[in-house]
Amino acid sequence: ATIRITIFFVELRVHNISGALIKEFDALSGGFNDCEIRSDNRVFATAGWDKRVRLFNAARLEPLAVLRQHTEGVTSVAFADASTGLLASASEDSTVALWRLYPRSKA
Repeated sequence: ATIRITIFFVELRVHNISGALIKEFDALSGGFNDCEIRSDNRVFATAGWDKRVRLFNAARLEPLAVLRQHTEGVTSVAFADASTGLLASASEDSTVALWRLYPRSKA
């Protein structure tokens, strides 16, 4: 079975919820346990069942990188402040990996 990632825009207002489908695409792995969006909303990461952390461009919803360190499924991912360029991942292998990513560009 194909696993799909679906991105929605949701707007919450008093007594009103509206939303729209932004994009759908096939997951590149068997599934994932967690998804985290960086504080600048430019990048998101997934914690994969396949022992991998995947990074995506949030605007274009395109893959950016696959990070390989863990020997068991990745259970969670968490970004530090976007200016630090840091991402942490935790795994069923009882390890935590700290990744230095490219920092947010100063526009």
